[in-house]
Parts: sequence; C-alpha cells; structure tokens
Amino acid sequence: MKTPTTRALKIFALFALLGSVVVFALVFAKPEIISKKLDDVIKHDKVLSSEKPENFIALMAADTESGLVNESYVTVYNQNLALVKEGRELDLAQGYNQVKYQDVPSQINPSSVIFSDTKYEDTEVIEQTYEFDLVSQQKLLEKYIDEEIKVFSNVEDGVKEYRGKLLSYLDGIMLETGGGIVSIKDIQSIEFSKLPEGLITKPTLVWSVFASQAGKRNVLTTYLTGGLTWQADYIAYVNADDTLVDLKGWTTINNTSGASYPNATLKLVAGDVNIIQPVVQKSYYEDYAMPAMVAESTAGGYSEESFFEYHLYTLGRKTNLKDNEQKQISLLNAKDISVKKEFVYDSNKAWDKIRVMLGTKNSEDKGLGIPLPKGVVRVYKQDSEGHLQFIGEDQIDHTPKDEEIEVFLGNAFDISVEKTTQESSRSGGLLNIGGRCEYQDIEINIRNHKQEAIEVKVMENYWGPSVEILDSNYKFEKEDEYTYTFRVPVEADGENTLKYTVKQCW
Repeated sequence: MKTPTTRALKIFALFALLGSVVVFALVFAKPEIISKKLDDVIKHDKVLSSEKPENFIALMAADTESGLVNESYVTVYNQNLALVKEGRELDLAQGYNQVKYQDVPSQINPSSVIFSDTKYEDTEVIEQTYEFDLVSQQKLLEKYIDEEIKVFSNVEDGVKEYRGKLLSYLDGIMLETGGGIVSIKDIQSIEFSKLPEGLITKPTLVWSVFASQAGKRNVLTTYLTGGLTWQADYIAYVNADDTLVDLKGWTTINNTSGASYPNATLKLVAGDVNIIQPVVQKSYYEDYAMPAMVAESTAGGYSEESFFEYHLYTLGRKTNLKDNEQKQISLLNAKDISVKKEFVYDSNKAWDKIRVMLGTKNSEDKGLGIPLPKGVVRVYKQDSEGHLQFIGEDQIDHTPKDEEIEVFLGNAFDISVEKTTQESSRSGGLLNIGGRCEYQDIEINIRNHKQEAIEVKVMENYWGPSVEILDSNYKFEKEDEYTYTFRVPVEADGENTLKYTVKQCW
C-alpha cells in the first residue's frame, strides 16, 4: 500500500481549511435563521378557525394607506379566475410557528399566494404546503386496508353487522373475521374508528411562519383561484314596429370555487386577460353540483372605470358570494334605444336562409354610449294579445362605445332565397398578365311572402389577390377586403333577383 506524500497531505489540509471557511460563512451569515434547528419549525402549532368571520380584514399594504379597513375583496374575471384578498387574525409565538390556514377554495392556485403581516414587516412564510387530499369513502377504504372496520349489510330480516380486518374493497367488501373471510355485497353503511392521518376534510394551506415578536396580528392573504367567473346577461324588449328596444343588463356570477366569500366588496373585470390554463382536478360534486340562483336589485349598483386595457366594474355595496351559487346583480337599465331590423343573406353562413338581425350603434344618440361587457342578449316582444314572447338570443363580444352591435335572432320564415352560380361565357381560361382569370355569373333570387315590402342585405365573400364585380344590376359596397354588400328591394308578396358577374384572377 502506498503512503501519502508530503505534498498530498498539504493539498488535503488546504481543502479541509477551505471547507471550514465555507461552513463558517454559511453558518454565521444569517445566524437568526440558519442556526435554528429543523424541529423548531414545528415547535408551535397555530390553527385558524375553519369558518371565516363575518367581517374580516382583506387589505394589502397599499389598501391600509387608503384607509380601507374591515373589508374583503373579490375581483372576478371572465375566464374562470378570481383574485381574492382576505385577512384573518393570528396569535403567533416568537420564532417559528406552524399555521394551518383552512377554509380556502378547492381551486386555489397555491403558487399565487401572497402573505403580509400588517403589524410586523419581518413576519414571513418560509415554507408552504398545500394539502388537498380530501376525505372520501374510497380514500378511507384505501387507508384502512389491514385495519379493523364495521360493515352493516342489508339482509332479509333486517341489518347485519360485520366486524373484521379489511382485506379488499374492489368488488364489495372483503373482511377477515373471527369466523373466517367474508365477502359483503349489499352494504348499507361502513363505520371507521377515526380519520386516518393525512386525510383532511377541506383544502388547507400549511405555513411555517417566522415571527420576530409574539402576539396577535392581522395577516393579509391574497391569491388567485379558479371556479369563479362572470358574464353579462341582457334582456331586450322590442316595440311593435321593431324600431326601439328597452335593455336590462345583469351580471351573472358563478361560484364553484369550493369556498364562500361573505361581506365582500365585489369587482368585475371585463376584458380578455392572458392566463396560462392549469389542469384542474375537480371532484364529482364540483362537476355536477347545480348552483343556486340569487338575484339582487339595482340599489347600490356598479360604477364603471377604465383599468389598464380593460374595464372595471365595482359594486357600490357589499355582497355575499356563497359556494355553489349563481348570483345576478343588476348592471344597467336603458330605454328607447334606436334599433334597426335587417334581413341578411350570407351564403357563407346559410346557403338558403335569410337571417334576421337586430342592430344599433353603441352611441349616446342611439340611447346607449357605454362599454358593454360580453354576454348573451335575449330578445322578447309582445304578441297581439300583449303576452311577452321570446324571439331569439345571441352572444355579443365586449363592445366599446360608438361601435356597432348586431344580434342574430333567427331565420326568416316568409322569405326564401336561391343562389345559382355558373361559369360565364367570358371565361374560357383567359390569361391575364399575372396569370389566369375566371368569370362567374351569379344570380340570387329572393321571394318575399310577407304582406309588406322588404330590403335584403346580400353579403358576398371572395378571397384572392384580384377580385372584380362586373355588370351588377344593383349597387354594391366593399365592406372589407373580402366582403361585398348589395341592397336588394323586394315588393310585398313578390320576388326580385340580384345578378352580377365576378372576375377572379390569380
């Protein structure tokens, strides 16, 4: 065996000295944190109440400066997302504390949590665990394999009790009892002695919190959660001659987040905020539970403001957002909005149908002139006996003021249309300087079976580098790069035909 040389021993001693210096630097760089033993992190165990108080602080530092106290905030977006700010009281010991922050939504994004102590700035969360292994019969049975349980089974003369060690639950229940192994199929109920370690009844954030001073303090928690979304719903009442509309707008908020938000200041963001959609695992109950419907009146309605590149609606009073609840809150009331009913033929959307559209401009002179969040417009009209009837609905997008709004109500019953296309005699594979040209003769025959004259807006779409409309018997306008619009009048109980030739070169 070779013995170490003097040089090798010197090198070894040098590395040992360097290692000691590194260890010394690590230990004494932050003695207040690093010198703590790992066991100290769970020395104190402070558990918050699983029920939120009726009034709790929900402020960030900036909110405190503005004097807003004893309030909670929920900002809901159109895209299954909400920002929640809430505060609760913690009684912390000096040093490390373990805090179980319960009653959080099951769809919380734990990586978005922001913690703040309003009294001591150096209080901080040094570790966070999100526990979401919720108790269920399936998970209880998994945990109780090789453990004793009671099973109550339906038999002809009543209920029979079995007690034994659980062997399997895949096809009924299999127990090892004092009298042997039994398989139980018709199960009435199962009794477990206690809740196994690791299973919880509600999602919980477990924090390791370092506090420089002991005592009670209000902590502010801000986080993002799924399961909260909103949209606008509009009800439009059309007058007898289809020229005026009374519009009622509602905000519809759906809460399936897994938590309730009492006494909340509600804000709604209208606009398409970019978010990265996570894969959310939902329980059976969350997927199929039907939210209850609650409607609220206009008292203390919304105020609207521009916010970044979106629009922000703030409710002027507090509200309660209960889990598995759908709430409607009044947004707007507008009367005598000028509208125009149009009959539209667009072969790209319906080859043989005339579409009925109701449109207006979102302007003050028409009776609106306010930003409209996206949502569903449902349109109603009174019949000859004064009974309200539903005549159609459509989805509108976010609409700024002074932009056009158009609602598709359905297809006209008493108007027929037929379109024919044939190769023009001009074609013959004529060559253009840039290539080949093709001519097509188009005829669109419209038959009006109504007792009044109508006008049909015909929309034709052509794609290509070079398109030209020739020999049309009605004037046309080019609405955009690909769309050509014709206005075709049709007499009562009559018909008319639009004729034109289109030249396309490529």
